[in-house]
Amino acid sequence: MWVTVIEKHFTLSRAGGSVDSIFSMEPEELKAFVVRQNVHGKE
Repeated sequence: MWVTVIEKHFTLSRAGGSVDSIFSMEPEELKAFVVRQNVHGKE
């Protein structure tokens, strides 16, 4: 059994200027990330 854990910060908008906003994903980036992971996970 394979287990993968990914920790990623998520924000609705980087415009809020929080301390971790620079490396947080916005909704569309998170969606694209999940799609890429699902595609690569099936290979």
